[in-house]
Amino acid sequence: LKKNKVDLAICTMPGLLDMIMISALKILKIPCVVIIHDAYPHPGDGYLFQHFLQRQLIKNSDLIVTFTQYVYNQLNKRNFLSKSKFIRVWHPPLKYDYENISVSKNKNEIHLLNFGRLLPYKGFDLLNDALKLVKSDRSYIVRIVGQGPKSKVLKLLNRRKNVYVENRWVPENEIASIFEWADAIILPYEEASQSGVLAIALAFSKPVLITRVGGLMEQCNHKDLVFLCNPNPEDIAKNIEKILELPFPLKREHIDTSHEWKKMAKDLISQINEKFNFHLKLDT
Repeated sequence: LKKNKVDLAICTMPGLLDMIMISALKILKIPCVVIIHDAYPHPGDGYLFQHFLQRQLIKNSDLIVTFTQYVYNQLNKRNFLSKSKFIRVWHPPLKYDYENISVSKNKNEIHLLNFGRLLPYKGFDLLNDALKLVKSDRSYIVRIVGQGPKSKVLKLLNRRKNVYVENRWVPENEIASIFEWADAIILPYEEASQSGVLAIALAFSKPVLITRVGGLMEQCNHKDLVFLCNPNPEDIAKNIEKILELPFPLKREHIDTSHEWKKMAKDLISQINEKFNFHLKLDT
């Protein structure tokens, strides 16, 4: 830290060794900013000790950043921080390279994708019950891709003739082709702070179904082709039917995610400067 003449430290994702760094920063009186993604562990998360360390990190940091007001409210209820110690920035769309990707599709079949960790809070029970209620003349298939523990509901979903569950780790270089395969993204979450999957869906300009839970609505930033529904099978089924009525294939330009991330970074630096009376500049 001395050698690099550090003025400020930003922790983008809390980890196991952060308290060692925090101690060094405090000795040198260097302010530390920490980005907090989740106030509580999600149901099924296996990182409870890491969240204990996160609480210590929050208490010893100088400024907390969240991507949603929802996460701040959760932290505030636990008396972790004051408004003077908090700033919020918007989670930009998340780009994965999709150049030179060729994905074969059946023009008469709509592709619905559920992507991410296969954990209970992702709403697979809701999805399973909703699919029983969907009435549409259009042929469609649902592809569920991600890694998680085996469960009864995933087995039930996989038994449906138009649902395919791929319980596996997905390498980063495969993500773009999976999203290009999809016509729309289905995220029937029962709980969420924000969603990286939603950020990817927006970057690929895909219609996306989300439930009115957690910070998901804040993250959408009033984007078009976002289907909001209540976390119950009836409303999810109704919105799936609306998606199936869309005139696929949709012709929409991909979002300039580089511009969106620079915009977020400038906002972050601006708010940090205001809090600490700094004059930091973003090298774009």
